[in-house]
Amino acid sequence: MSLGMRLKKAREAANMTQEVVAMQIQVSKNAVSLWEKNDSSLTLTNLAKIAKLYGVTTDWLLLGVEIPAPQKPSSNSDNNDDHLLSALKTLWASLVDEQKLDLINHAKYKKQYNEKIVAHFANRSSSPVK
Repeated sequence: MSLGMRLKKAREAANMTQEVVAMQIQVSKNAVSLWEKNDSSLTLTNLAKIAKLYGVTTDWLLLGVEIPAPQKPSSNSDNNDDHLLSALKTLWASLVDEQKLDLINHAKYKKQYNEKIVAHFANRSSSPVK
């Protein structure tokens, strides 16, 4: 199930219309519609607002699974890295191909977005101050 399908499913389960969601998170109805059709990416801020509004986690919206809370870390950082890697491998193995693709595409989008932000501020800082 795609992110858009999970957004729609959660909205319907919360018994809300696109118009109500748009008003609650202060976006256009068209934005909500585009997100549900996977025709537009939503910001992390809006993702968090929607999750709270629908009573679901961002993990479920993004991946379709609930990720357990992390265990209290030990003082050994190598052990923590091994534990984290093991947890990520287990989570990855539990995902279906469509969920893996959604996660990969989201990561690619965020990487491109971050690169644009860095480039923007790099260009601003290199221009003379007026």
